Amino acid sequence: MPERAAENLHTARVTVPAPVAKVLREEPCLIARAVEGFYDRDIDTMKHAARMDKFLKGPGREGVDMVRTSVRMTKAMYGQLMQQSFQAPRGYPMPRSEEGPEKWVEAELGMKIACGFEMMYQERRHEAEEGMGSTWEVYKKSLEAAGCFEGLLPGSKEYKRVMENAMQYYKSSSSFSRTREMLSAPVRRIDEILAMPYSAEDFQGINLPPSDDDSWLRNGEDELNAELQERQKEMEEYAAVKKNRKSQKQNVSSSSSSQPSEFNLGEITESMQDFVRKMSSFEGAEVPTNRKTRRQ
Repeated sequence: MPERAAENLHTARVTVPAPVAKVLREEPCLIARAVEGFYDRDIDTMKHAARMDKFLKGPGREGVDMVRTSVRMTKAMYGQLMQQSFQAPRGYPMPRSEEGPEKWVEAELGMKIACGFEMMYQERRHEAEEGMGSTWEVYKKSLEAAGCFEGLLPGSKEYKRVMENAMQYYKSSSSFSRTREMLSAPVRRIDEILAMPYSAEDFQGINLPPSDDDSWLRNGEDELNAELQERQKEMEEYAAVKKNRKSQKQNVSSSSSSQPSEFNLGEITESMQDFVRKMSSFEGAEVPTNRKTRRQ
């Protein structure tokens, strides 16, 4: 098995901002999060890459040095980075064409990794602050399926009131705390690493291992597809395990009223439906006074 694992790895030299190099040195496993952030990017997360506030600017908003380092990742991750075209954000330092193709390849791959880190960091930081990760989306869809928003126009005063109440229920559940903890873990670790003293000189004079031959990327399409399918399978299995755990916890919660901190969807749905009925019966239902309304 170790031999098989080694065959699936790829080492590459890259040129990246010093903060990215520092994170990769201290926590090499975070390359997986960066690749995920790059590969799953959308129009919203790309706005973070356009600014590069975390990894291309120093504490005083000054620029940072670019350094060379070596990164190790799975072949599937390498393929995900190399097979997608991505233009460097405005102001991102890239080599001139006359500096040669080798420097350009190292810089372009490093740029994708740096942008992946930026998008992952900023998105997770935002979601952790809001506590509105995938668990919230599942919860909200369950309420919609139960008819809690039936007859309400999205954006209307009544709709917003129901949504605020749903958020308060969600934030009082243990699912909210667990989701926020999970989302913020990489963010906290990155902040801890970048709070350490370091400089570009730490990465100078180091004998870096050469980049692995990546001819398999061009000549081994079947091998690459197998790697990508294996990675997709791992992601699906991981998602299935998470879903199963969540389902088990919800079953335990619904069968025991003595655990108020657990996520009791049936009880919440019933309460939400009562709330909607009150809104239909009176001029308007007010959010309970012991709940603080929150502007989205």
